[in-house]
Amino acid sequence: MIASDHSPSSPDLKQDADFFRVWGGVAGVQSTLAVLLEAGAGRGLSLASMVRMTAETPASRFRIAGKGKIASGFDADLALVDLGASFTLAPEHLHQRHPLSPYIGSRFRGRVARTLLRGQTIFYQGCITAAGCGKWIRPHQESACTN
Repeated sequence: MIASDHSPSSPDLKQDADFFRVWGGVAGVQSTLAVLLEAGAGRGLSLASMVRMTAETPASRFRIAGKGKIASGFDADLALVDLGASFTLAPEHLHQRHPLSPYIGSRFRGRVARTLLRGQTIFYQGCITAAGCGKWIRPHQESACTN
C-alpha cells in the first residue's frame, strides 16, 4: 500500500531550529502519484502494481465498498494520466493553502490530465473543477480483507 503524509502547515511552523518542535510532515498527497510514477517506474515497478498499491489495496484494507477497482458495481473513480507528459513541480501547481513541498523543482514524467469521482470530472488540465462533492464514507461490514 502506498500512502501520503499530508500534513500541511504554515511556513513559520516549519522553521523552528529545534527538530523536536518543528511541525512534521509535508503537503504530499497531490505529489504522491507523480513521485510514484517517476521513482517507481525507475525501479521497475509496473503500472498494475501502482494501481494495486494506490487503489485496490487501500480500498480492501479499509473496507471501502465500491472503491478500488474498475468493475461493474464500483464507483467510476479514475485518474487519467498522460504518461508521455512531463513537468517540473512549482509552488503554483500545488492546490493547498500552504504550497510547500520537498518536491518543488523536481522533474516528473506522467501528468494527471483528468480525475473523475463517481464518474464526474473533479480535476481537469491542472484545475480543480469540483465544488465540494466529497462525502463521508464508513467501512463496509463485509470485506474480503484478512489484515
